[in-house]
Amino acid sequence: MSKKETKYSQEACYLCGSLSIVMSKNRRAIKFKRIHKYFKCADCNGYSMFPKLNVEEINDLYSTKYIENVNPEFNSQEQITENRFLKLLEALEQFDDKEAKRFLDYGCGSSAEVVTLASKLKYQSFGVEVEESTRQKAKMESGCKIYSPEEVLVAGHRYDIIFLGDVLEHLNDPLATLNQLSALLAPEGLLIIQGPLDGALTVSNLLLSVKANALSKSPSMFPPYHVSLATKDSIAKALNINEFVIQKMLITEPIWPAPKFGSKASLASPGSLIFSIVKIFDIAISRASKGYGTRFFLLAKPVN
Repeated sequence: MSKKETKYSQEACYLCGSLSIVMSKNRRAIKFKRIHKYFKCADCNGYSMFPKLNVEEINDLYSTKYIENVNPEFNSQEQITENRFLKLLEALEQFDDKEAKRFLDYGCGSSAEVVTLASKLKYQSFGVEVEESTRQKAKMESGCKIYSPEEVLVAGHRYDIIFLGDVLEHLNDPLATLNQLSALLAPEGLLIIQGPLDGALTVSNLLLSVKANALSKSPSMFPPYHVSLATKDSIAKALNINEFVIQKMLITEPIWPAPKFGSKASLASPGSLIFSIVKIFDIAISRASKGYGTRFFLLAKPVN
């Protein structure tokens, strides 16, 4: 291990704070302005990326073109958007007296779909975004107040429901953010989180590990949007550290990011075909085995 890598290994796991992390070849290094590498945690089995992204890198990553850069077809497929927030919609619809409740989407994105959704349900709806132009577009799309992470902390408001949708994996310090959100959440408030379990042990992720080892000397050029790769244990530990109690947690296996088997995209290359076939096995296992999969949805409450 080089001196540079030794320096990285002294950092702590993003998700549980453990110092027991070592550089892993199971996830490819990423070249984005500089080389970033993933380190695996011995305590929660999650992965953390070092060196951490700086402010300039974060602003470059999360411009108004973020979703389009990741998936050009994402917002053009309304059904995908609806399905993505189906469990959230079910959770929000169960509450009475919605007009009296404040809802915060932390990491709302430029399209602010969830902010708009909550507003249509009659919640007092707000959002948070990092980059200024993204906040401005989100405000125009939703008609609601969109804060920066710094502004929301000093605005002096408490929220009855806070939503983190595909956000934790993007954060340089998710433990600090969860701590800040615990201060923003009303005493009887509800924290709703959904996102990927990129570090989960699945057939697909084993395939990615084999590929990463084979290409270990060739860094990926895909931008480092996911700076931590979570497992079920790492999410539970992150919430426990910040004194949240999980009320409900569902784990599923989506087809994404593999192309659907038989589609034109799945036949584009041998790798795409293999990935789409492997995903079929993962989805079958997930349906038969509770807790297996790479996507989670949870409800949590603060410890009183």
